[in-house]
Amino acid sequence: MTAGRWADLVHVLSDAQVPLAVGDTSALRRAVKLDPELFSALLRWIRTANTDG
Repeated sequence: MTAGRWADLVHVLSDAQVPLAVGDTSALRRAVKLDPELFSALLRWIRTANTDG
């Protein structure tokens, strides 16, 4: 489950052109362990935050 979430999170961040800094890996590791509802909301927020319309 964590590997799939990791891929989802990295993909969403990349699509939204969110720049990652050195040391962000630790925060990403914690984010993929969030409960499913919160993790889904996080992905949704990132997807919609950097859109043109």
